[in-house]
Amino acid sequence: MIFDYLVNDYEYETIIKKLNAKLVKAISSLEESNKSIIIDILKQTAFVPLFRRFNFIINKNKANYKGDLTEDRKFIDFVNRLRNCMIHSNGFYHGKYFKYEFSGTEFIFENKEIFSQVGDNQDVYLDISLRLKEIFKNLTDCIPDVENIPYPEDGQRKID
Repeated sequence: MIFDYLVNDYEYETIIKKLNAKLVKAISSLEESNKSIIIDILKQTAFVPLFRRFNFIINKNKANYKGDLTEDRKFIDFVNRLRNCMIHSNGFYHGKYFKYEFSGTEFIFENKEIFSQVGDNQDVYLDISLRLKEIFKNLTDCIPDVENIPYPEDGQRKID
């Protein structure tokens, strides 16, 4: 929501082109009108990952971010991996080995394995939510008019 409010069409197109660099390179020999059609489709259907959205917002006013940016980026990376495992692949992880310790629990991600968590903290997912809330608060401090950002309809990106 904040990302959609802040990003202009040029910035969004730049992000989409970077996310789809191989496709953009492959269509480089097409006529401009045909390239434009493909880029427009990508802009309407592409998913911008949480990490990129976070970095985009931070870069608008990095000086106002009150958290530990290095640690918060690591946490966002962890949450993104955890989310993808749980939502998209029934717990299976696809990617390079990754381990993250949080709130007395160790999360281990091994390629083509179900992620594991080791620890006694029964409230670890609540703790994750509270940590995300803290990061979100720090993030909103980077946006001076955050209270004026309208809530868009689900799945609808604002168009300038």
